[in-house]
Amino acid sequence: MKQKFTLVELLVVMSILSILISILLPAIEKSRISVRSAVCMSNLQQLATWGISYATDHNQVLPTDGNPSRNNYLEISNTSWYAKNPSYEKRVGSGTPMHCPQATLSMVPRWDWNARNDFDYGLNMYLGGRKRDWTAAEIPRAHLLTSEKYWFADGKISNGGNGYYVWEYMNAAAPNRTSWMWEFPEFLGHLNQTSNFAFGDGHVETRRKLSVLTLSGEAKDKFQGTATE
Repeated sequence: MKQKFTLVELLVVMSILSILISILLPAIEKSRISVRSAVCMSNLQQLATWGISYATDHNQVLPTDGNPSRNNYLEISNTSWYAKNPSYEKRVGSGTPMHCPQATLSMVPRWDWNARNDFDYGLNMYLGGRKRDWTAAEIPRAHLLTSEKYWFADGKISNGGNGYYVWEYMNAAAPNRTSWMWEFPEFLGHLNQTSNFAFGDGHVETRRKLSVLTLSGEAKDKFQGTATE
């Protein structure tokens, strides 16, 4: 004879299942964030590998952000640094090494102000991420790369039409200069609100906001470079 469950027993089972689900869901979401953030780190590593390869093929000149309004570039292309990367695809939301799946997910719907929200990473201004009239002596070359200086990092994307900005410097008082998860903590960023950095030797690290923005003096110069290099 089959045993029948009472209504009370069914309610108890459902309550237990509900509790288990409420416990497991945050853990599952945390795991998903970890996976997506790991992909972002891998993407930055690929960017660094590509950058080194680019320099090898271009007389040790780094993939530099050119200025299309100038024509006095003797050794570099005047295109943007990201346009030099063969994996760059304009207006693609995800699926290429230029897109962080965690950023793409967190910032949906992503704005496309002046077609600038096309990728999720920034280039250090002291390693070529600033459009200017580079002279032969100023052109960023591979000798500037170090294991302590960041090269590429999670960039700045906006949900309010401000577009994309490369990281120019680490200054808590300066708007639009830090990573998207630091400026928009209301969006789901990497775990512990960290940001990913690829360094000149190709390795990638995660850093918390205060650990970066509180750098000063020699430590800051080693991390970001200086205007006199």
